[in-house]
Amino acid sequence: MPRDLTVPLAGSHCARDVLSASLRALLRSLPSLPPPADASTLVVQQWTEFHGVLGEVARTKPGALASVFRWTHVSTLARCIVRGHCRDASVATEFQTLVYFELWALGALDSVVDTRAFARRIVSLPRRATWCCPDDVCALRFDGPQLLGMAPDGQVVSVSTRDAVVAGTDPLLESCGRKLHGGLTLVLEDNNPIAQREAHPDKSGNALNLGARSIDVWVRTLDEALTLIEAQQPTLFAELQLYIQRIVPVGFDAEQHLSASYAEAIGTVYLSLHPSAMVMAEALIHEFSHNKLNALFDVDTVLLNAFSSMHTSPVRPDPRPLHGILLAAHAFMPVAALYESMLESGHPLSSTPEFRRRLAQIVGSNHEAVSTLVDAGRPTAVGQGLIDELARLDAHFCSRYFDAGVAPTDLG
Repeated sequence: MPRDLTVPLAGSHCARDVLSASLRALLRSLPSLPPPADASTLVVQQWTEFHGVLGEVARTKPGALASVFRWTHVSTLARCIVRGHCRDASVATEFQTLVYFELWALGALDSVVDTRAFARRIVSLPRRATWCCPDDVCALRFDGPQLLGMAPDGQVVSVSTRDAVVAGTDPLLESCGRKLHGGLTLVLEDNNPIAQREAHPDKSGNALNLGARSIDVWVRTLDEALTLIEAQQPTLFAELQLYIQRIVPVGFDAEQHLSASYAEAIGTVYLSLHPSAMVMAEALIHEFSHNKLNALFDVDTVLLNAFSSMHTSPVRPDPRPLHGILLAAHAFMPVAALYESMLESGHPLSSTPEFRRRLAQIVGSNHEAVSTLVDAGRPTAVGQGLIDELARLDAHFCSRYFDAGVAPTDLG
């Protein structure tokens, strides 16, 4: 039962345990990966062979398999396929090629693997790069340290070597990301096939977009926000590093901030750029917290009536099921903790009336959300532990910062 999945205590393993359980659940689902719909005979045949390779690696090198599926660019595709969101042959082929490539780069393929149905361009997050297959290659062979290609005339040539790929010196690798503070990556290419699906009424998908700002401006602002979180909430920051691997830029707006995450894409967050590092810090904590709950939802229902009724949301203009109310409360409690630690440390940003007013808004909204969950929720045993934690945090923050004269606003 989670005791501190919202605001972690020093030395806590709760978030790590939840992430590990989510990964185990994903790995258990691999033998039931459905075949692509409307695929050619070749693609179906290659998919069957792919299942065999996954089974072999699971038996002989389970650690390597877990390492590959721990990466969000791999697990996102896997969850989309398992959950039936993407049955296209192109997604299945990209996924298959990507898994082969990352297993090969780890030296985890004990046997030679041939594939004639493969993606010519794949994102490799460990290398912050895309790998692009030469146009004149019609088949790939993963053969020990060599990645070989077959030309239409039957000639076999070396395409890449494992050493060059791992070192990042392979000429077929094209940079598609920048390293951020804490080891995160700001990506310039996103392989999430459902990134344009949108649940928020004020947004229309999450297409990658720098918003006419330079990559250096993005890196500088995000690094400032990440450094702020680390300084004020080091335990929470360590969890953020554990969960979040890539940040996808989705535009710039100086007046508002929009962010998103997907249950299938644990390890990925979508953020618009705002000039304020404080706003960016809030957004990072918010979406990271959604990632934690999405991992928990992989292994437990949490709320038995999560989608059976609609309720007024303190942070959204549209009515929300209890699932959404829970996501909001869980995301904004650690934001309140950030504000509190900044007040207690005398951070320069905490000296303004606007800072206090914002904290009061967050505390008031959290109180509304927690009250709704306590009154209407039917939690599982795991869910009860989570709601108990939220209630304890709510009592703490309300006792110190609640202001009945400050009405909650749309917090995003």
